[in-house]
Amino acid sequence: MARAGDLRVTSVPVKGHVRSGRLHRARRAAAVVAASGLGLVGLVGTGIARASTPAPIPIVKSGPYTLVTEPEDGMHIVDAFIAGAHRGEDLDMTMYELGDSEIEKLLVADVHHGVAVKVLLDRAYTGGQFNRAAFTWLQRRGVAVRWASARYDTTHEKSIVVGGVALIATFNLTPQYYGSSRDFGIFDSNPADVASITSTFNADWAGTRSAPSRGADLVWSPGSASALVSIIDNAQHTLLIENEEMADGRIETALEAAARRGVDVDVTMTASNAWASEFTALAAAGVHVRTYAANAPLYIHAKVIVADAGSSNETMFVGSENFGAGSLNWNRELGLVIGAGQAPLIAVVSSVMTLDFAGATPWH
Repeated sequence: MARAGDLRVTSVPVKGHVRSGRLHRARRAAAVVAASGLGLVGLVGTGIARASTPAPIPIVKSGPYTLVTEPEDGMHIVDAFIAGAHRGEDLDMTMYELGDSEIEKLLVADVHHGVAVKVLLDRAYTGGQFNRAAFTWLQRRGVAVRWASARYDTTHEKSIVVGGVALIATFNLTPQYYGSSRDFGIFDSNPADVASITSTFNADWAGTRSAPSRGADLVWSPGSASALVSIIDNAQHTLLIENEEMADGRIETALEAAARRGVDVDVTMTASNAWASEFTALAAAGVHVRTYAANAPLYIHAKVIVADAGSSNETMFVGSENFGAGSLNWNRELGLVIGAGQAPLIAVVSSVMTLDFAGATPWH
């Protein structure tokens, strides 16, 4: 694992200036960005966050990727990303749940400034009940917004593309969970990834069938199980797991097999009776399962696999895919896999997951 001194703290690319009439906090955020020359790192610890959050974890860049950790880093990072869109650029958002009125205001402000904003929202899971207010509010104010295609059971993807940068996240835009939900986001400027996400968005926007490109390192659902199982199967020494669900036999079998061949497997989740039998079976196979109570201050919402952190074989998956058949087989989901060339990112995520595991209760 990389030492703290090895981590390169940097910024998410933010372009342009915040326009008149935008939300006050976004104007302040962009002003700090412009004045400091530090990019989004200038926002951390400045008091610009929406609400009180834990002590920030460094925003870390490695190659084309920039990592943010939630709840510590705060959603002002996403605010500034949206607020930084240039006139004439496209902003494409695919979101499972959008309930953040402040981000909705930023999207409307972008439209008024000449940004081509398109928002694709899920309505399959709740019949659109959760997203209906955002859908209607945005539509009435000139934002192009559509319901996601019914060809997928659920559109659970959480992504935003602005210019040549894509945010691939485990979090939804739901303020009630910002302060308590363990999540990660990766800003990805790899051209192959951005092109694939944009192309897939355009197909999903049109409601047409597509076979998404993997770009440099993307993992798309439907059909993501094999990529995730492969990471688990190839682990040689350690596996760190966080997820919201444990309901797919392929994943469970792979985790059990890893433990039986001597891999140190740590699983951290929020406790639920829905996965009790799976937790028990994993523990019996030698997997170290720990959980947080449903009412604990920290809720494990992240969907992450880290294999062999700190070694030449290290690999990490971060995305929207839960460990359930629906998510892996039938939903629209998006994640990415990165390897040993991105050690600084993997070091931060593995450190956070190790602390999460230490704070949880061993499964009985």
